[in-house]
Amino acid sequence: MFNLFLNLLFTATLPMLIPSLFIWKLMLYWLTPFTVVAAFTFYIANRLRNGYAAAAVALAVWLSVVLSVAGSPVIREWLERVQVLYFVLLILISSVFLLRQVFLLVKHPLQFAGKH
Repeated sequence: MFNLFLNLLFTATLPMLIPSLFIWKLMLYWLTPFTVVAAFTFYIANRLRNGYAAAAVALAVWLSVVLSVAGSPVIREWLERVQVLYFVLLILISSVFLLRQVFLLVKHPLQFAGKH
């Protein structure tokens, strides 16, 4: 809920500060990594059965991606040229993968409970 609130806040205020920024593009840039990281982290958490380990893996992946994008103007320019369709496809694939993990968890909760 907090992330959604921040996204709405930034979506409403950033275009006022930067007139050339399009709201849909900002939403797309936020939603794509959010769904990919959520699907990846949920998958890792289900496999490792340890929330802390999954959080550490997700944080490491997230930081490596952020640092590579922030540190390389070539990658940023490439991301600007990628067609919107690819972002939408990545969001859909990640969403389907995430929903599959949720359905597996609901269908077989004891498999994901871990051994205590």
